[in-house]
Amino acid sequence: MVVGSIGTNGDILGLIDTLSGGIWTSSTEIALPTSDVNPDLSDVACSDVGDCVAVGGYVDQDQGAHGLIEALADGTWTPTTVRLPAGAERSGNLLSVACEDADACVAVGGYIDSDGDGQGLIETLSGGDWTTTEAPVPANAATSPRNRSLSHVACSVDGSCAAGGSYTDTGGLVQILLEDLTSGTWKATEASIPAHRIDFSELDDVACPGPGVCVAVGSYNNGRGFLYGAIETLEGISPTISSAPRASFVDNQPGSFTLTATGSPVPSIFEKDKLPPGLRFTGGTGSATISGTPAPATSGRYLITIEASNGLTPAVRQYLTLTIKR
Repeated sequence: MVVGSIGTNGDILGLIDTLSGGIWTSSTEIALPTSDVNPDLSDVACSDVGDCVAVGGYVDQDQGAHGLIEALADGTWTPTTVRLPAGAERSGNLLSVACEDADACVAVGGYIDSDGDGQGLIETLSGGDWTTTEAPVPANAATSPRNRSLSHVACSVDGSCAAGGSYTDTGGLVQILLEDLTSGTWKATEASIPAHRIDFSELDDVACPGPGVCVAVGSYNNGRGFLYGAIETLEGISPTISSAPRASFVDNQPGSFTLTATGSPVPSIFEKDKLPPGLRFTGGTGSATISGTPAPATSGRYLITIEASNGLTPAVRQYLTLTIKR
């Protein structure tokens, strides 16, 4: 499936081309949120046959620009107007989308805030609803004017994503903007361009081949008229269990012990053995707990296997010595 736009009789129509059975079929019958004009689709992602999301923008009858999301399900495209963050003025637009499954997508682009500055835009689909986030920026980003936008996004199967675009730094230079999503939080990073004078830099694409591992490519100008290629790599970090390998409880008294683990993406924590009566395990991402009141006459030492995993090989195990005192 490919998307775009086509001009006809002075109008711009959104275009969706679908390949099925070796035959391409074109459609310009794209539903819009209202009786608006000039839709333009920029990117499409499909998690399965018949489950796709296309993104772009359209112009309303008052010449206002809006971001557009089109979702395909059961053979029907359904439009959604992009909701902009608080303080947005106008001109939302989406340029790229990535989908892990039919209910987990990320789309990126930009919008104009109330000060007339450009901001990066992140739209996330989860639980059937799209939520809006203003893209964070590195510490060296200019505060005025703020010319920021995102143009590419990619996600891996574990839910970690990376996005890229551009921003203006405090020296007035256009820099590559890198964003990565881990455990529901977006973090901005300044690209590690070689330390010589740069007139501008730009990002052209991003891919995430595995959990916490992404590659972004682009180019930069060295200030002397020469262009150089730029490759930015995000490396995942294997999990480590950082909590102590010993925990103590008292027979017939309530207690709790917190397990912690680090890594990128942030690992999930599991227990692999049966706990003593009266104790329960509550798993989580980055931290988990063993809590409860040990049953009477359960004093002694127990060896419990704890595992932390974030999709990187190998997962890590810790053998927790759990002591119940009388």
